Amino acid sequence: NRVAGADPAVSLRMIGRAIRISPRDPRSHRWFHYAGWCHWKLGEFGKMEAAAHSAIELYSDAPAQWIELTCALGLQGKTVEAKAAAKALMKLSPAFTPDRFFEIARQFYGTRFAGPVKADYKALCSTLQRAM
Repeated sequence: NRVAGADPAVSLRMIGRAIRISPRDPRSHRWFHYAGWCHWKLGEFGKMEAAAHSAIELYSDAPAQWIELTCALGLQGKTVEAKAAAKALMKLSPAFTPDRFFEIARQFYGTRFAGPVKADYKALCSTLQRAM
């Protein structure tokens, strides 16, 4: 998303092109993961869920993909499924907490974390907390 000037729609087009050009790339699970977060920014939570499932199908041991799936399900009000995804996440990363997720995002974004970005991550953390 940062590569495409913070425009998630442009990022999705670039990601789609990368997947078509190199569908057997061993890192393709990351493309689906990034696509999922683009869908989140666009408010397309069903598509976010589908992208997270695709990423997990390719590489199920990455906690980040389970975080994304938990958020996608929770944002759609799929409480039972979100709790199941959070349980899988905790098996992979027992030390995971929504607060730590927030802190990692704060560090990553630095000075850009204020305002809407911070509000977005607070909402994600609330979604994660409800699922855990």
